[in-house]
Amino acid sequence: MEKNIDYNKEFPIGFQNFTISRSDYESMPDPMKTDGFDDEKMKELAKTIGVELKKWNFDKESEYYEDEVEGAFWREMEECAVAMGMTYYEDEVDEEIKPMEIKPMIVSRLATIMETSDAEAIADVISLDVAQDVSETADQQNWNSADVDIAIVRVLKKKLGIEE
Repeated sequence: MEKNIDYNKEFPIGFQNFTISRSDYESMPDPMKTDGFDDEKMKELAKTIGVELKKWNFDKESEYYEDEVEGAFWREMEECAVAMGMTYYEDEVDEEIKPMEIKPMIVSRLATIMETSDAEAIADVISLDVAQDVSETADQQNWNSADVDIAIVRVLKKKLGIEE
């Protein structure tokens, strides 16, 4: 496993100008875990998505062509990832929520409002507290990204001395 994973590194799929990144998966409405997907596996996934998209019979004359292609891209992106073993965070059942499992979720959330390097630095500081908060407040069998989002806010408020 690579030590310094770039969640924003883009992998071309070989179809139009589409690319995928770990960040795309980590920030989906139902976030997926990219743990275990090193650069080689991400390249393989990108290639598979491109191959599958080329099988689609798009009507280039349709006024909805771009929407159809983008919809197919997201569908193949998810289906190919699942076929290659990528899992959803919400499907994970664990007795103890580990900070390293939550850290990519924290990074992906914070990276939407700041530089990824800043998001990673903050996640390094708060991951343990966020994991503990989620463990204490969320349903252990059904915790999801919303629970992590709420925990991030609670932990940051606590660290900043802002009362609930």
